[in-house]
Amino acid sequence: MSYAELALATGHAEEARKVYERISSRKPEDAETAFALGRLALAQKRNDAAARYFEMAAGYPNAPAAVFFEYAMLLRETGGSPALVRKNLLETVKRNPAFAEAQFLLGVSAANENRHGEAIPYLERAAAIFPRQSYFWHALAISYFAAGRKQDARQAARKAFESAVTPSQAEMARQAVRMTETPDPPARAKRPEVNVPDSWRNKEGDSRFEGLLERIDCMGKSARFHVRGGGRSAAFLVENPGEVLLKRLSSVTFEFHCGVQKPVPVVVEYNTLADPVHGTAGVVTALEFR
Repeated sequence: MSYAELALATGHAEEARKVYERISSRKPEDAETAFALGRLALAQKRNDAAARYFEMAAGYPNAPAAVFFEYAMLLRETGGSPALVRKNLLETVKRNPAFAEAQFLLGVSAANENRHGEAIPYLERAAAIFPRQSYFWHALAISYFAAGRKQDARQAARKAFESAVTPSQAEMARQAVRMTETPDPPARAKRPEVNVPDSWRNKEGDSRFEGLLERIDCMGKSARFHVRGGGRSAAFLVENPGEVLLKRLSSVTFEFHCGVQKPVPVVVEYNTLADPVHGTAGVVTALEFR
């Protein structure tokens, strides 16, 4: 399977396809193979096949946490049972407590059902793992406040403001700070709901490109990513790095810097929008490093 993934990442799509076809003709013998086939099916928008492979991968004792997270996300996107989504998110954090995305989603799910006491530990873990993620602190401030922990809510709201990287994040944080500094509202007043960013509401680009990241051009607050895959090179615009969803950061470490990169496999999700000025094929919505 590693050979097939390498072939796909280096632009030898036909060779990768042949290997995948040979593997998929028989039952996968381990979690890694089943998971890889599930991700391939997902990339091809064959959701039913992807679900079968993810279920198969989850059946192996050594299945990694990412298997259960990907399956949970697929269930959310396709209208699956909320109970089954939660079950897979719980298994994700059981196998990898540092999986911040799963901790956050478990916390938000509980908070949106007014189970703030249950939400707080999940949100605390997510914020501890990624302390520069403003949305994590904002959600934690809301749950602290709802649970009557006003001082903790004030501190979390201030951290949300300090870590904000977009105007919308800063405004959300300011509202949370004001909320914690005003007298308690009447009992009938409705407290603000946890504001889940669009990136957690299954926001996806309309296209995907998989290959090797070769170079990053820094352009002030924006950047241009050059990726080679499928026998060609393509450039993509990152308008605001703070608004790009980085997937599975719990298992991959990648340090951004300008210029030529040590080639690293990456999947770019983007909205197709050719920009002749910057020479880019689209605007990046999510990045997944493998």
